Amino acid sequence: MADEAADGTTTTTESTTTEASTTTEAPTTTLSPEQEVLAAYRAAHDAFIAASNPPNPDHPLLVERMTGQQLDFARSALSQLRALNTGHVATAELHPGDVVIAGTTATFVDCLVDRTQAIDLATGAPIDELGETVLHLDVSMEQIAGVWKLASLQRRNDQCDPSAA
Repeated sequence: MADEAADGTTTTTESTTTEASTTTEAPTTTLSPEQEVLAAYRAAHDAFIAASNPPNPDHPLLVERMTGQQLDFARSALSQLRALNTGHVATAELHPGDVVIAGTTATFVDCLVDRTQAIDLATGAPIDELGETVLHLDVSMEQIAGVWKLASLQRRNDQCDPSAA
């Protein structure tokens, strides 16, 4: 702002307004160790589904989310799909039970609902109808370098009811 005095001089003053800024940080959510295991289990299924269409046994998410027997199984299954020029469109509905953690191993039972449809990779057309299979599984996870990975899925001999899980 400028003011002109009677003697012809000009005095300039500046006015500044500052506003207080506030920073709001998003609340952090800490997962329990059991929740971390289950989140890693979900991520392993998502990795396999992502690697299934088109089938890619070398998909980087597989090695990030799986280890041992389960990684070997996933790579073998995806290689077979690739050889057949077939992909899978799938969802996995998980119904895990209580997680038991002992050191770097976690175990639990799951009543998994697998919905899968085979796709012809050449045409993109479905090969079959969408199928649904309920699997009662013993699940083993391993913590490697601080990261939980799916180590094995073993099918149980008894049935399960996903609505009761």
